[in-house]
Amino acid sequence: MSELDGIRLTTDLGPSETEDAKQFWRQTELMGKSYGARPPEYALKIARLIAAGQPESVFEFGCNAGRNLEQLRTLLPSARLAGVDINAASIRFGRSRGFDIWVGDERILAGFPDNSWDLTFTISVLDHVPDHRPIANELLRVSRKYMLLYEPCVRGRVGKIEEPERASDDRRVVPYSYLHNYYELGDTSDARLLLDESIPVKPTGVGPYYRAMLFSKVSVDAEPFHRALTE
Repeated sequence: MSELDGIRLTTDLGPSETEDAKQFWRQTELMGKSYGARPPEYALKIARLIAAGQPESVFEFGCNAGRNLEQLRTLLPSARLAGVDINAASIRFGRSRGFDIWVGDERILAGFPDNSWDLTFTISVLDHVPDHRPIANELLRVSRKYMLLYEPCVRGRVGKIEEPERASDDRRVVPYSYLHNYYELGDTSDARLLLDESIPVKPTGVGPYYRAMLFSKVSVDAEPFHRALTE
């Protein structure tokens, strides 16, 4: 075990951890279907960050009901926006609102040719799978230009997040939540880490540790992306 500002981490995972995690997220009703009239600031920032790359096609892995794609509709009106999620109820809701989204997991990525999408992204998805690397590598493979990961990340800290004993409501952690090392992706692929910015979700629990990590497979100036976060 290790401590991180009150967060307990363990690397002692059971043999069925991956399937158990998938089963939880398939069935859970914890997932909100929509941001409503006032999306959180982090979602707006991520949308502006994606739009700064001017992609013509965007794919979200773990898209929920399409609420992040909804933020992109007005910013990228001519782009193809699509996604996949493991939760069928969320997908049904999103499809009823006209989003191009499907039920599935990481296996769907194998069906995409290399460089299928200008940009792929996740928002707090890889932190709910025990091993992020196969998925991230596939997202990089099918990306033509960029992969954006918005996940909790602390250098040198990895493992499953255990809920603190007697946790208050604002410090509770959903089951199957993990800290991963995403920086290694830039060392094992042809992509470079173009931007790495802290964008907290909330001041408690793992909320302060969320980061936007933009990996680029093309040679571009990072300034438009940095500017998008300060608008």
